[in-house]
Amino acid sequence: MVELEEEKHWLEQSRQGDHAAFENLIRNYQTMIHSLAFRMTGSLADADDLSQETFIRAFQQLASFRGESKFSSWLCRVAVNACLNWRQRERRRAEVHEQWAGDNLSEGTSEEGGESLDANTRNVQAALSRCSRRIGSWMAHINPTRQRIFRWKW
Repeated sequence: MVELEEEKHWLEQSRQGDHAAFENLIRNYQTMIHSLAFRMTGSLADADDLSQETFIRAFQQLASFRGESKFSSWLCRVAVNACLNWRQRERRRAEVHEQWAGDNLSEGTSEEGGESLDANTRNVQAALSRCSRRIGSWMAHINPTRQRIFRWKW
């Protein structure tokens, strides 16, 4: 970590629009923010996006940092808020997809082939279930480190 005085200097310079000073703050806290975002999302790609979003928001809202707490605490709060907003968007997106799928299933047939969507859905669910069982069986036979790597990646 950097010295408190150096961090204060970077903050003051950043508030005056110095992008290089803010870049120093980013470098100092990027690992912490990325780790936090990953813990909250479980996805490296989403953690990348949310980390970037956190630093953009932090730069835009830098004037609201009063200095009553540590900059890292304030920055973590910005990151947590970004992650909570992301969760809310994901939840809404999932609800819309479920509603859309329900609407399509209630129509009874697909537009292309006339086959019953219920039958197609059952076939897809059965295939996914078989894949899930195979992956579960495979995961039971590998060491815990490789299991974690697999879960991180997929």
